Amino acid sequence: MADDRYVVTSDDVYFPVVISSDDTVVPVVINVGPPGPAGPAGPAGETSALSQAISVVSNAVSVEAATRTSADAVLANALSVLSQGLSVLSGAASQALSVGVAAGLLATSALSVANAEVAARATTSAALQSAVNVVSDRVSVLTSAQNALSNRLSAAPAASVTSTELSAAGQTLSLRIDTASNSVSVEGVTRAAADLSLAQTVSVLSQAASILAQAHSVLSQSVSVLE
Repeated sequence: MADDRYVVTSDDVYFPVVISSDDTVVPVVINVGPPGPAGPAGPAGETSALSQAISVVSNAVSVEAATRTSADAVLANALSVLSQGLSVLSGAASQALSVGVAAGLLATSALSVANAEVAARATTSAALQSAVNVVSDRVSVLTSAQNALSNRLSAAPAASVTSTELSAAGQTLSLRIDTASNSVSVEGVTRAAADLSLAQTVSVLSQAASILAQAHSVLSQSVSVLE
């Protein structure tokens, strides 16, 4: 009884043979015809096509991602510019409001200082005028006394004029002169204080003008950004 077997050669090639009932090895003759038509693509071809498809899709995804990244950057830049514009407008509005409030306070302060200055000068001027009037009155009195003494000197011996009268008249005149001097000193101090207040007010007004100039510059920049 014959059976089909394979003989393995040294190069691991399976060679078909037939072994007969008496254990005789009979080689099988294989007739090779002409090549047939090409069959469908095997797993290797399908894998290659799939790899190419994946590569195409991957490239498309990369291009899409790059495009979206660029678009996102442009959008982010636009949002940043808008945010800066809003911030500038908000800051300008806030600064303009604060400047307006400061200007109102400065105007009130300047008016208060001006009123205080007028009142102080009126008071010190009245005090000085009073002192001048007192001195003038005393000078008139002393002039009258001088005239009286002169008349007495002309009509009587010099011994009739006492040193006590002359000393009292000198003390009175000195006292009135001191009073006038003190009034003048008070006037000088008051005017110096008023001048200092005016200088401080001018300084504050100058600072307010600088703030207003800065606010104007910020508003101009905001208009430029919006345009």
